[in-house]
Amino acid sequence: MRLLSLAIPFPPLPGLTGRTARARAAGRRAPLRRRMPDPKLAALAVGLVALSGSGAWAVGSGVLDQKLAHASSGIVSASAKAGLAVQSLEVEGRNRTSGAAILRALNVTRGDPILALDMQAAREAVESLPWVKEAVVSRRLPGTLHVDITERHPIALWQRAPGDFVLTDGTGTPIAIDDLSRWGHLPVIVGTGAPETAADLFRLLNTEPAMATRVKAATRLGDRRWNLLLDDFEAGITVKLPEHGAEAAWNRLARIEREHGILRNDLAAIDLRMSDRMIVRLNGDGIPPGDAMKGGPDLDRSLPLAPDAGTEA
Repeated sequence: MRLLSLAIPFPPLPGLTGRTARARAAGRRAPLRRRMPDPKLAALAVGLVALSGSGAWAVGSGVLDQKLAHASSGIVSASAKAGLAVQSLEVEGRNRTSGAAILRALNVTRGDPILALDMQAAREAVESLPWVKEAVVSRRLPGTLHVDITERHPIALWQRAPGDFVLTDGTGTPIAIDDLSRWGHLPVIVGTGAPETAADLFRLLNTEPAMATRVKAATRLGDRRWNLLLDDFEAGITVKLPEHGAEAAWNRLARIEREHGILRNDLAAIDLRMSDRMIVRLNGDGIPPGDAMKGGPDLDRSLPLAPDAGTEA
């Protein structure tokens, strides 16, 4: 998790010149004599703090925002003059979300009254960014905004239509980014209900890690079961998982592959939908001539399966 501390890159405030402007531009405080607040303005700021009953507020409560909604704009402006103004931004949890995107979403300017900011709107704005799953926005007085984000974790490319792909996370939420070139290694998922159920499928497949790495695509059929495509998009082997008992069927195929190397054969498809047998469909080039004469290309072979150890025959 990365901690990003940003000084908001806005131009100097109007009217700042000489040593004060240079000091602020360099991130230093102005000379003490010049930055002492007016006692009356400081008292107004203290009054605003008293409204909340605390010196730090998170977006979750919203109590301060409700009370400030009834405070006059003059008091809020006075609080900024007293030193309660936005000066810096801290972001925690950022990995793929740029600091510039967060700044644009917050839509704040250095010097804005920090107590006047709508924390709920700020949170919603940050959560609207493509990579952000959750965000917490809080004030750290006198002048720092703190943003803690949780980013989305992409697991697949969802094909919504021919040639139309979108990155999706484990909840099935699309991640709206334009450049998908760096995500070509992820499996492609297709079909109604595919984004919402892909995480469960991948957990099932990962019970056999060596086999899971061979899955290039998965198609959800009738929002009930999956067909998998192994090894190659053009000439790969289709594996038909059952609606029920999919994990057991997948584990059984992995065991047969380890023991007999069945996937090294010239296969078109393997049907695992029957619990007591596996139906193998060979490609035309892999069929012996005699069988080809009888059944032609794509001949189905039904192979009875031995029961797993510890189960009844």
